[in-house]
Amino acid sequence: MILDLKGVFEYEGFNRNVSYELDMSGFEDQSGGFPLKEPVIVNASLRNRAGVVGLHVETQSVYSTQCDRCCAPLNEQLSITFDNVLVRDAASEGDSGDLIKVEEDKFDLDEHVWTNVILNLPMKHLCSEACKGLCPKCGKNLNEGDCGCDNSDDSPFSVLKSLLQ
Repeated sequence: MILDLKGVFEYEGFNRNVSYELDMSGFEDQSGGFPLKEPVIVNASLRNRAGVVGLHVETQSVYSTQCDRCCAPLNEQLSITFDNVLVRDAASEGDSGDLIKVEEDKFDLDEHVWTNVILNLPMKHLCSEACKGLCPKCGKNLNEGDCGCDNSDDSPFSVLKSLLQ
């Protein structure tokens, strides 16, 4: 969605709210999956206060993935909020990442939301903090019960345990 910001920059006290759904189903994560199958709900507000244009964006989405320990399917609710200040000229632009230069009073909100959603995705996905994962020998989900495998120390690091005794 391309926003025309001419009125926002020109009139102090101007407010504008935008709500829509953004299709991010084409986003491919590092595992090769497409986790954002449902549209991302975007609620944005623009406000000119004392000549400073603030952008506040709240997003809601469902992230479909799998548990990193046991591979069980997960649907995580994600709420991501971010704030920025929009400026017209480069002289106003500082070192802060919160300032965004707007050229020709047009702003691509879709691109901005897309970038911020991807940058704020969680790095680790667990079905629960107490997830036991998979058996390294047979692959059974240990959350469903013991597998009965002999998990004796046949690791090359088991020799190090004798140093502790």
